Amino acid sequence: MHGYLESALADVGTGLEFRGDERLIPAPVRGELFLILREALRNAYAHADATHIQVTIDVAPPLLSASVVDDGRGFDPALSNDPGRSTGLASMRERAALLGGTVTITSAPGRGTHLRIDVPLVRGAT
Repeated sequence: MHGYLESALADVGTGLEFRGDERLIPAPVRGELFLILREALRNAYAHADATHIQVTIDVAPPLLSASVVDDGRGFDPALSNDPGRSTGLASMRERAALLGGTVTITSAPGRGTHLRIDVPLVRGAT
């Protein structure tokens, strides 16, 4: 997998923007967020044929929001609800739900994809 991502990175422009204080993210949320974002990036690299992918993480209590936006081929998000079709998207939703959060996907064929994760930050959980 490592070699695949290296070659994909060579062909895709990526950006990362982080706003807020990382210390406000409880360790369990940080770990799950990493796994969700990793899957979102893997999906964008493997399926979107994107030329640019932007990751934004915004820590603004009481909410942590993160997004992965690509300019790729897009897809019909309704198809991602078919059992057995997209285990990666289902896994991202399950991980976010375990944290009390949500994953929202906005996409359409030919229009890229915008994946957004919102997770509440519980005071005193750090």
